[in-house]
Amino acid sequence: MLLRRPFKVVVWGCLVLALLCGPAGARSVELKFQGMITAIDQESASVGTFSIHAFDFQVKVVVNAETEINGSNGDTWKLSDLSVGQFVQVSGYFSSKGLVAKEIQVRHDPRTDFEFRGFIENLTNSGTTLTIHGVAVLLDASTRIEGEGSDSPVAVSSLVVGQPILVKGFVKTLTGNAKQFIASKVKVGRPDRNRLKVEFEGTIKSINGDRNILQISVRGSDAPAEVLLTSETRIKGTLAVGAFVEVHGFLNSQLQVVATEIKVGDHDADDDKREPSTHTLKREIELRPTSVEPKAEGKAQFEFKSANEQKFQVEVEDLTPAAVYKVLVDGKELGSFTTDHRGKAGVTFRTSPGPDDRALPNTLRPVTAIKTVQVVNGSGATVLQGSF
Repeated sequence: MLLRRPFKVVVWGCLVLALLCGPAGARSVELKFQGMITAIDQESASVGTFSIHAFDFQVKVVVNAETEINGSNGDTWKLSDLSVGQFVQVSGYFSSKGLVAKEIQVRHDPRTDFEFRGFIENLTNSGTTLTIHGVAVLLDASTRIEGEGSDSPVAVSSLVVGQPILVKGFVKTLTGNAKQFIASKVKVGRPDRNRLKVEFEGTIKSINGDRNILQISVRGSDAPAEVLLTSETRIKGTLAVGAFVEVHGFLNSQLQVVATEIKVGDHDADDDKREPSTHTLKREIELRPTSVEPKAEGKAQFEFKSANEQKFQVEVEDLTPAAVYKVLVDGKELGSFTTDHRGKAGVTFRTSPGPDDRALPNTLRPVTAIKTVQVVNGSGATVLQGSF
Protein backbone atom coordinates (compact mmCIF):
# COMPACT_ATOMS: atom_id res chain seq x y z
CA MET A 1 0.00 0.00 0.00
CA LEU A 2 1.26 3.46 -0.81
CA LEU A 3 1.98 5.62 2.22
CA ARG A 4 -0.33 8.62 2.47
CA ARG A 5 0.21 10.46 5.72
CA PRO A 6 -0.61 14.20 5.45
CA PHE A 7 2.33 16.25 6.61
CA LYS A 8 3.49 19.70 5.58
CA VAL A 9 7.17 19.96 4.72
CA VAL A 10 9.00 23.09 3.63
CA VAL A 11 12.40 22.58 2.00
CA TRP A 12 15.12 24.75 0.48
CA GLY A 13 18.44 24.04 -1.09
CA CYS A 14 20.89 24.87 -3.80
CA LEU A 15 19.13 22.88 -6.51
CA VAL A 16 15.90 23.73 -8.27
CA LEU A 17 14.09 21.58 -10.83
CA ALA A 18 11.74 23.97 -12.63
CA LEU A 19 9.21 23.60 -15.44
CA LEU A 20 10.12 25.85 -18.33
CA CYS A 21 7.98 26.84 -21.30
CA GLY A 22 9.81 27.39 -24.56
CA PRO A 23 8.83 29.91 -27.18
CA ALA A 24 6.50 27.44 -28.93
CA GLY A 25 4.96 26.24 -25.69
CA ALA A 26 7.06 23.08 -25.59
CA ARG A 27 8.03 21.96 -22.14
CA SER A 28 11.28 20.72 -20.77
CA VAL A 29 12.84 20.33 -17.35
CA GLU A 30 15.74 22.38 -16.10
CA LEU A 31 17.74 21.19 -13.14
CA LYS A 32 19.79 23.81 -11.31
CA PHE A 33 22.34 23.21 -8.60
CA GLN A 34 25.72 24.42 -7.47
CA GLY A 35 28.76 23.04 -5.74
CA MET A 36 32.52 22.56 -5.84
CA ILE A 37 34.17 20.48 -8.56
CA THR A 38 35.91 17.47 -7.01
CA ALA A 39 36.89 15.42 -10.09
CA ILE A 40 37.00 15.77 -13.89
CA ASP A 41 37.08 12.97 -16.50
CA GLN A 42 37.66 14.26 -20.05
CA GLU A 43 36.98 12.33 -23.24
CA SER A 44 37.98 15.39 -25.25
CA ALA A 45 38.39 19.12 -24.67
CA SER A 46 34.59 19.59 -24.71
CA VAL A 47 33.15 16.21 -23.76
CA GLY A 48 33.31 14.18 -20.56
CA THR A 49 32.06 14.23 -16.99
CA PHE A 50 32.84 15.97 -13.74
CA SER A 51 31.73 15.49 -10.14
CA ILE A 52 30.72 18.22 -7.76
CA HIS A 53 30.15 18.15 -4.03
CA ALA A 54 26.63 19.46 -3.40
CA PHE A 55 26.18 19.45 0.39
CA ASP A 56 26.57 15.88 1.67
CA PHE A 57 26.97 13.83 -1.52
CA GLN A 58 28.64 13.83 -4.92
CA VAL A 59 26.73 14.60 -8.12
CA LYS A 60 28.16 13.35 -11.43
CA VAL A 61 27.48 15.64 -14.39
CA VAL A 62 27.70 14.77 -18.08
CA VAL A 63 29.17 17.40 -20.41
CA ASN A 64 28.50 17.07 -24.14
CA ALA A 65 29.18 19.13 -27.26
CA GLU A 66 26.03 21.20 -26.66
CA THR A 67 26.94 22.19 -23.09
CA GLU A 68 27.59 25.92 -22.72
CA ILE A 69 30.32 26.80 -20.23
CA ASN A 70 30.85 30.40 -19.08
CA GLY A 71 33.92 31.46 -17.11
CA SER A 72 33.83 33.66 -14.01
CA ASN A 73 34.26 36.73 -16.25
CA GLY A 74 31.54 35.64 -18.69
CA ASP A 75 33.92 34.37 -21.37
CA THR A 76 33.30 31.05 -23.16
CA TRP A 77 35.12 28.01 -21.79
CA LYS A 78 35.51 24.32 -22.61
CA LEU A 79 35.49 21.38 -20.22
CA SER A 80 39.28 21.40 -20.40
CA ASP A 81 39.27 24.91 -18.84
CA LEU A 82 37.54 23.71 -15.68
CA SER A 83 39.58 22.62 -12.69
CA VAL A 84 39.08 20.87 -9.37
CA GLY A 85 38.18 23.33 -6.62
CA GLN A 86 36.11 25.66 -8.76
CA PHE A 87 32.61 26.53 -7.53
CA VAL A 88 30.08 26.24 -10.35
CA GLN A 89 26.36 26.52 -11.00
CA VAL A 90 24.92 23.87 -13.33
CA SER A 91 21.69 23.97 -15.35
CA GLY A 92 20.84 20.58 -16.78
CA TYR A 93 18.29 17.82 -17.15
CA PHE A 94 17.66 14.14 -16.45
CA SER A 95 18.65 11.86 -19.31
CA SER A 96 19.18 8.16 -19.98
CA LYS A 97 22.89 9.01 -19.80
CA GLY A 98 22.54 10.61 -16.37
CA LEU A 99 22.51 14.24 -15.34
CA VAL A 100 23.40 16.25 -18.45
CA ALA A 101 24.63 19.84 -18.18
CA LYS A 102 22.95 22.34 -20.47
CA GLU A 103 24.88 25.31 -19.05
CA ILE A 104 27.72 25.69 -16.55
CA GLN A 105 28.56 29.00 -14.91
CA VAL A 106 31.88 29.30 -13.08
CA ARG A 107 31.00 31.39 -10.04
CA HIS A 108 34.31 31.66 -8.24
CA ASP A 109 37.95 31.29 -9.19
CA PRO A 110 39.59 29.10 -6.50
CA ARG A 111 42.83 31.04 -6.92
CA THR A 112 41.29 34.27 -5.58
CA ASP A 113 37.95 33.63 -3.85
CA PHE A 114 35.66 30.81 -2.80
CA GLU A 115 32.16 29.86 -1.73
CA PHE A 116 31.39 26.57 0.00
CA ARG A 117 28.03 25.10 1.03
CA GLY A 118 27.94 22.03 3.21
CA PHE A 119 28.52 20.83 6.77
CA ILE A 120 31.19 21.67 9.32
CA GLU A 121 33.44 18.61 9.33
CA ASN A 122 35.91 19.73 11.99
CA LEU A 123 36.70 22.68 14.30
CA THR A 124 40.21 23.39 15.56
CA ASN A 125 42.19 26.18 17.22
CA SER A 126 39.32 27.07 19.58
CA GLY A 127 36.91 27.26 16.67
CA THR A 128 38.94 29.72 14.62
CA THR A 129 39.48 27.14 11.88
CA LEU A 130 36.70 25.04 10.40
CA THR A 131 36.85 22.29 7.79
CA ILE A 132 34.30 22.02 4.98
CA HIS A 133 34.65 19.71 1.94
CA GLY A 134 38.08 18.80 3.33
CA VAL A 135 39.28 22.42 3.14
CA ALA A 136 40.51 24.24 6.27
CA VAL A 137 39.02 27.75 6.45
CA LEU A 138 40.35 30.41 8.82
CA LEU A 139 37.93 32.61 10.79
CA ASP A 140 39.63 35.86 11.74
CA ALA A 141 38.52 39.09 13.42
CA SER A 142 36.86 40.36 10.22
CA THR A 143 34.76 37.20 9.65
CA ARG A 144 31.04 37.84 10.10
CA ILE A 145 29.01 34.88 11.39
CA GLU A 146 25.22 35.04 11.02
CA GLY A 147 22.49 32.71 12.22
CA GLU A 148 19.44 31.39 10.40
CA GLY A 149 16.99 34.17 9.52
CA SER A 150 18.98 36.84 11.32
CA ASP A 151 21.47 39.56 10.44
CA SER A 152 22.76 39.69 14.01
CA PRO A 153 26.31 38.41 14.57
CA VAL A 154 26.74 34.92 16.07
CA ALA A 155 29.62 34.01 18.37
CA VAL A 156 32.22 31.63 16.96
CA SER A 157 31.70 29.48 20.07
CA SER A 158 28.19 28.62 18.81
CA LEU A 159 29.59 26.72 15.81
CA VAL A 160 29.52 22.93 16.13
CA VAL A 161 30.56 20.01 13.95
CA GLY A 162 27.72 18.87 11.70
CA GLN A 163 26.10 22.28 11.27
CA PRO A 164 25.05 23.19 7.70
CA ILE A 165 26.76 26.40 6.61
CA LEU A 166 27.49 28.72 3.72
CA VAL A 167 31.04 30.12 3.74
CA LYS A 168 32.34 32.90 1.51
CA GLY A 169 35.81 34.36 1.50
CA PHE A 170 39.09 34.88 -0.30
CA VAL A 171 42.28 32.93 -0.90
CA LYS A 172 45.61 34.28 0.36
CA THR A 173 48.87 33.05 -1.15
CA LEU A 174 51.52 32.34 1.48
CA THR A 175 55.24 31.70 1.30
CA GLY A 176 56.02 28.74 -0.94
CA ASN A 177 52.82 29.30 -2.92
CA ALA A 178 50.73 27.69 -0.17
CA LYS A 179 47.08 28.73 -0.07
CA GLN A 180 45.13 29.94 2.95
CA PHE A 181 41.33 30.14 2.81
CA ILE A 182 40.02 33.06 4.90
CA ALA A 183 36.29 33.43 5.55
CA SER A 184 34.67 36.83 5.18
CA LYS A 185 31.18 35.51 5.98
CA VAL A 186 29.67 32.36 7.50
CA LYS A 187 25.92 31.77 7.36
CA VAL A 188 24.59 29.03 9.63
CA GLY A 189 21.51 27.23 8.30
CA ARG A 190 19.03 24.55 9.33
CA PRO A 191 19.49 20.85 8.49
CA ASP A 192 16.45 20.85 6.16
CA ARG A 193 17.98 23.64 4.12
CA ASN A 194 20.58 21.16 2.85
CA ARG A 195 17.98 19.37 0.79
CA LEU A 196 18.26 19.87 -2.94
CA LYS A 197 14.85 21.24 -3.82
CA VAL A 198 12.93 19.74 -6.75
CA GLU A 199 9.70 20.90 -8.38
CA PHE A 200 8.32 19.52 -11.65
CA GLU A 201 5.25 18.20 -13.48
CA GLY A 202 4.73 15.00 -15.42
CA THR A 203 2.66 11.89 -16.00
CA ILE A 204 2.80 8.77 -13.80
CA LYS A 205 4.27 5.97 -15.91
CA SER A 206 4.29 3.25 -13.27
CA ILE A 207 3.62 2.69 -9.57
CA ASN A 208 5.58 0.24 -7.43
CA GLY A 209 3.49 -0.02 -4.26
CA ASP A 210 5.92 -2.37 -2.50
CA ARG A 211 8.79 0.09 -2.79
CA ASN A 212 6.66 3.25 -2.72
CA ILE A 213 8.24 4.44 -5.96
CA LEU A 214 6.65 6.25 -8.89
CA GLN A 215 8.13 6.51 -12.37
CA ILE A 216 7.07 9.87 -13.83
CA SER A 217 7.53 10.82 -17.47
CA VAL A 218 8.45 14.46 -18.05
CA ARG A 219 8.15 16.11 -21.43
CA GLY A 220 11.54 17.18 -22.77
CA SER A 221 13.41 14.39 -20.96
CA ASP A 222 14.22 10.96 -22.44
CA ALA A 223 14.30 9.29 -19.01
CA PRO A 224 11.55 9.15 -16.37
CA ALA A 225 12.10 10.68 -12.95
CA GLU A 226 12.04 8.20 -10.06
CA VAL A 227 9.96 9.57 -7.19
CA LEU A 228 10.16 8.05 -3.72
CA LEU A 229 7.15 8.30 -1.36
CA THR A 230 7.66 8.35 2.41
CA SER A 231 5.39 8.53 5.46
CA GLU A 232 5.81 12.31 5.31
CA THR A 233 4.70 12.68 1.68
CA ARG A 234 1.53 14.73 1.36
CA ILE A 235 -0.66 13.52 -1.51
CA LYS A 236 -3.56 15.55 -2.86
CA GLY A 237 -5.77 13.39 -5.06
CA THR A 238 -5.55 9.75 -6.12
CA LEU A 239 -2.37 8.37 -7.66
CA ALA A 240 -2.90 6.30 -10.81
CA VAL A 241 -0.93 5.38 -13.92
CA GLY A 242 -1.55 8.06 -16.55
CA ALA A 243 -2.41 10.75 -14.00
CA PHE A 244 -0.84 14.17 -14.43
CA VAL A 245 0.96 15.24 -11.24
CA GLU A 246 2.89 18.15 -9.76
CA VAL A 247 5.76 16.98 -7.57
CA HIS A 248 7.59 18.87 -4.82
CA GLY A 249 10.50 17.30 -2.99
CA PHE A 250 14.26 16.99 -2.83
CA LEU A 251 17.00 14.94 -4.44
CA ASN A 252 18.82 12.17 -2.56
CA SER A 253 22.22 10.63 -3.24
CA GLN A 254 20.67 8.02 -5.59
CA LEU A 255 19.23 10.91 -7.67
CA GLN A 256 15.71 9.93 -6.64
CA VAL A 257 13.19 12.67 -5.95
CA VAL A 258 12.00 12.23 -2.36
CA ALA A 259 8.49 13.65 -2.55
CA THR A 260 7.26 16.01 0.14
CA GLU A 261 4.05 16.81 -1.74
CA ILE A 262 2.29 15.47 -4.84
CA LYS A 263 -0.74 17.17 -6.39
CA VAL A 264 -2.78 15.10 -8.84
CA GLY A 265 -4.17 17.10 -11.77
CA ASP A 266 -7.29 16.49 -13.83
CA HIS A 267 -5.87 16.62 -17.32
CA ASP A 268 -3.74 14.48 -19.65
CA ALA A 269 -0.14 15.67 -19.84
CA ASP A 270 0.65 13.33 -22.75
CA ASP A 271 -1.76 15.08 -25.08
CA ASP A 272 0.64 17.17 -27.18
CA LYS A 273 -2.26 18.95 -28.82
CA ARG A 274 -3.71 20.43 -25.66
CA GLU A 275 -3.08 24.07 -24.81
CA PRO A 276 -0.29 24.36 -22.24
CA SER A 277 -1.39 25.44 -18.80
CA THR A 278 -0.07 28.74 -17.54
CA HIS A 279 3.29 28.53 -15.77
CA THR A 280 5.66 31.16 -14.56
CA LEU A 281 9.15 31.08 -16.02
CA LYS A 282 11.62 32.07 -13.30
CA ARG A 283 15.38 32.49 -13.41
CA GLU A 284 17.71 33.71 -10.71
CA ILE A 285 21.41 34.47 -10.77
CA GLU A 286 24.00 35.45 -8.21
CA LEU A 287 25.58 38.87 -8.64
CA ARG A 288 29.28 38.42 -7.99
CA PRO A 289 31.33 41.12 -6.26
CA THR A 290 34.27 42.90 -7.84
CA SER A 291 37.40 44.10 -6.07
CA VAL A 292 35.69 47.47 -5.46
CA GLU A 293 33.48 46.01 -2.71
CA PRO A 294 34.64 42.37 -2.37
CA LYS A 295 32.28 41.51 0.52
CA ALA A 296 29.15 42.60 -1.34
CA GLU A 297 26.47 40.07 -2.23
CA GLY A 298 23.48 40.21 -4.52
CA LYS A 299 21.07 38.38 -6.75
CA ALA A 300 18.86 39.21 -9.71
CA GLN A 301 15.79 37.36 -10.92
CA PHE A 302 13.08 37.63 -13.50
CA GLU A 303 9.61 36.12 -13.76
CA PHE A 304 7.59 35.80 -16.94
CA LYS A 305 3.99 34.60 -16.81
CA SER A 306 2.61 36.48 -19.80
CA ALA A 307 3.28 39.63 -21.81
CA ASN A 308 1.28 41.55 -19.19
CA GLU A 309 2.76 39.80 -16.14
CA GLN A 310 6.51 40.22 -15.93
CA LYS A 311 8.89 41.08 -13.10
CA PHE A 312 12.57 41.91 -12.71
CA GLN A 313 14.17 42.23 -9.28
CA VAL A 314 17.59 43.01 -7.82
CA GLU A 315 18.53 42.47 -4.15
CA VAL A 316 21.87 43.40 -2.58
CA GLU A 317 23.56 43.31 0.81
CA ASP A 318 26.87 44.16 2.45
CA LEU A 319 27.31 47.25 0.26
CA THR A 320 28.27 50.65 1.68
CA PRO A 321 25.47 51.78 4.03
CA ALA A 322 23.29 54.76 2.99
CA ALA A 323 24.86 54.95 -0.46
CA VAL A 324 23.31 55.38 -3.91
CA TYR A 325 23.84 52.72 -6.57
CA LYS A 326 22.57 52.23 -10.12
CA VAL A 327 21.30 49.08 -11.84
CA LEU A 328 22.48 48.47 -15.40
CA VAL A 329 20.80 45.84 -17.59
CA ASP A 330 22.66 44.87 -20.75
CA GLY A 331 24.75 48.01 -20.32
CA LYS A 332 21.79 50.42 -20.03
CA GLU A 333 20.83 52.22 -16.84
CA LEU A 334 17.54 50.98 -15.42
CA GLY A 335 17.27 52.93 -12.16
CA SER A 336 18.93 53.68 -8.85
CA PHE A 337 18.46 52.73 -5.20
CA THR A 338 19.83 53.68 -1.79
CA THR A 339 21.10 51.11 0.70
CA ASP A 340 19.94 51.10 4.32
CA HIS A 341 22.14 51.36 7.41
CA ARG A 342 23.19 47.72 6.97
CA GLY A 343 24.11 48.05 3.29
CA LYS A 344 20.98 46.24 2.10
CA ALA A 345 18.54 47.23 -0.63
CA GLY A 346 16.16 45.82 -3.17
CA VAL A 347 14.33 47.14 -6.21
CA THR A 348 11.51 45.50 -8.18
CA PHE A 349 10.19 46.36 -11.64
CA ARG A 350 6.79 45.01 -12.78
CA THR A 351 4.49 45.39 -15.73
CA SER A 352 1.73 46.18 -13.20
CA PRO A 353 3.65 47.87 -10.36
CA GLY A 354 2.38 47.91 -6.80
CA PRO A 355 2.98 50.67 -4.23
CA ASP A 356 6.58 49.57 -3.60
CA ASP A 357 7.38 48.62 -7.21
CA ARG A 358 8.57 50.49 -10.27
CA ALA A 359 7.20 50.22 -13.77
CA LEU A 360 8.99 47.76 -16.02
CA PRO A 361 10.10 49.77 -19.08
CA ASN A 362 9.15 48.54 -22.53
CA THR A 363 12.84 48.28 -23.43
CA LEU A 364 13.18 45.49 -20.84
CA ARG A 365 10.35 43.37 -22.26
CA PRO A 366 10.38 40.47 -22.44
CA VAL A 367 12.45 39.98 -19.31
CA THR A 368 13.55 36.59 -20.67
CA ALA A 369 15.84 38.46 -23.07
CA ILE A 370 17.92 39.97 -20.26
CA LYS A 371 21.56 38.90 -20.46
CA THR A 372 23.74 40.92 -18.07
CA VAL A 373 23.12 42.78 -14.81
CA GLN A 374 25.47 45.22 -13.11
CA VAL A 375 25.31 47.31 -9.96
CA VAL A 376 27.55 50.40 -10.09
CA ASN A 377 28.43 52.93 -7.40
CA GLY A 378 28.31 56.71 -7.54
CA SER A 379 31.70 56.81 -9.26
CA GLY A 380 30.50 54.50 -12.02
CA ALA A 381 32.56 51.51 -10.82
CA THR A 382 30.94 48.09 -11.01
CA VAL A 383 30.53 46.51 -7.57
CA LEU A 384 28.30 43.52 -8.51
CA GLN A 385 27.72 41.73 -11.79
CA GLY A 386 26.18 38.61 -13.25
CA SER A 387 24.76 37.00 -16.39
CA PHE A 388 21.61 34.99 -17.07
